[in-house]
Amino acid sequence: VLFIVLNERQTVSEQLTAYELLQNTFEEARAMNLNNISERTIEKNGTEYSLYSQTTSELHMQICVQWNGRNGRSYEECGVAHYD
Repeated sequence: VLFIVLNERQTVSEQLTAYELLQNTFEEARAMNLNNISERTIEKNGTEYSLYSQTTSELHMQICVQWNGRNGRSYEECGVAHYD
């Protein structure tokens, strides 16, 4: 039972890191007036996160982060920026 709890805590920690990476990337893109980002990989706390973007229209950009969790599962989180 202890292993499962620790494993789930690690998964939550990885997800929070992914959200932080998305937030930072959106702020960077907005500050530099970018409508897409270069695909890149970032390593944090032993986990590799892959960031990429897709321009869905002139006013929308989707940024996603993918990673393989320490529990062996694949994850992806995405967000959309709206430009006025």
